[in-house]
Amino acid sequence: MNFVHFTDINPSVPSSWQGKSVLSFDLDWAIDEVLEDTLDLIIEANIKATLFVTHETPILDKMRENSLISLGLHPNFNPLISGGPESRSPDRIMADLKGIVPEAKVLRSHSMSHSGLWLNAYKELGITHLSQYYMGGVKSIQPVRHVNGLVEVPVYFADDGYLFVEDHKGWNNPSVEEITSISEKSVKVFNFHPIHVALNSQGFERYDSTRKSHHSWKEIQSVRSEGFGMRDLLKALIKNENT
Repeated sequence: MNFVHFTDINPSVPSSWQGKSVLSFDLDWAIDEVLEDTLDLIIEANIKATLFVTHETPILDKMRENSLISLGLHPNFNPLISGGPESRSPDRIMADLKGIVPEAKVLRSHSMSHSGLWLNAYKELGITHLSQYYMGGVKSIQPVRHVNGLVEVPVYFADDGYLFVEDHKGWNNPSVEEITSISEKSVKVFNFHPIHVALNSQGFERYDSTRKSHHSWKEIQSVRSEGFGMRDLLKALIKNENT
């Protein structure tokens, strides 16, 4: 099996990342039924996965019961960047989230908002690995170390990035076979969002049109897209990695 956790990766040990994949999910405040839906897919496949946490939920206890699941931090710095009235300091944002997931060793912020000024704050929280950069489709991704020793493992595939390209018909996404294939000399980090998995999202237009349904599991199931979508792509990835 080629799935590993971020914390398994050491840039100085090629065998820890060459030909490996990291399956990750940004929880993004999804309702519990949506989280359980994704969690059930992971458990059924019996694979390693990292879930980046945004909020307190009883589902975290169910996640912790499975040793194949690693929990990370998914702080939202966007209010700070936009100067909103609810903004707090980066240290406070991260500390509050660390209080929910004290065991977290890996971090990816919402929207991948990041500053080099925060590197030491990450480290002081016990973070060892980051995944803060999107390099969609690049086939030669390697982990690197920041100046303070934190390991950065960029994202190869993101469901929202794929959907963005699908909405721009002048652009082309790689084939599913290319996305899910193993790169022998590089590492592939896959990033999904449970809401896109639940909806089997095919494009942002339909996703936006169903936003009012995202807080009801019954309604989500009723508006789930037919045909090929992000749920299908995730299943194809899991099937390919497990063969």
